[in-house]
Amino acid sequence: MKTKTRSSVLSVLMVVAITILGVAVPASTASAASSCYGSSCEGRDPAQTSCVNDAYTILSRDAVTSSGDWGNLELRYSPSCHSNWTRFTAWYGIRAFFGSLTGGLVGGDPWIWRLGVANSLRGPIGASGTFGAGYTNWTAMVTADGTTCSSVGVYSTAPSSSGQGGRESLGTYNAPCIS
Repeated sequence: MKTKTRSSVLSVLMVVAITILGVAVPASTASAASSCYGSSCEGRDPAQTSCVNDAYTILSRDAVTSSGDWGNLELRYSPSCHSNWTRFTAWYGIRAFFGSLTGGLVGGDPWIWRLGVANSLRGPIGASGTFGAGYTNWTAMVTADGTTCSSVGVYSTAPSSSGQGGRESLGTYNAPCIS
C-alpha cells in the first residue's frame, strides 16, 4: 500500500512540475528550420512555409494609379528563406467607404518578378480578411537573388446580390525595383 501511495504522490508531483516548469519539446520543423531556401522557394505560398516567421517589409508604397490611391503594396523578405513576395492590402474603413462611392469594393492582384529572369513572374497565391474590410492578398515567392520588381493591378468590383459583380480596372501601380 505504501508503494502505491508513494507512486501516486510521485506521479502527481511530476505532473505539477511539468505544468509549472514546462517540458522541453523540440520545435516543429516548420518553425525550427526554414521550409525552403532561395530557388527552392520559387512559386511557393509563403503562408504555407516557415518563411513568414522572420519576414519583414523592405519596401512599402501606396498603390496610386491615374484613378486614385487604392491601398498599400509591400515587398516582403524572409532572411531564413532568402526569398521575397509581395502583398497588397486595399484601403478599408472610411477610406474604403469613400472609394466605394466610385462604383464598388476595391481589390488588387499583386505581382512579383526578378528583373531579367525568364519565367520568374508570380501572381496572387493567397488571401486573408474580408473583401472590402481589410482584405490582403499576396504572391508566390521568388528568390531574393538579383533585382526584384513588383506591381499591383487594382480593380473595383461592382456590388451584386450573388457576389459575382463585374470587375473594372482602376489601373496598375508599378513599385520601384530593388536589389
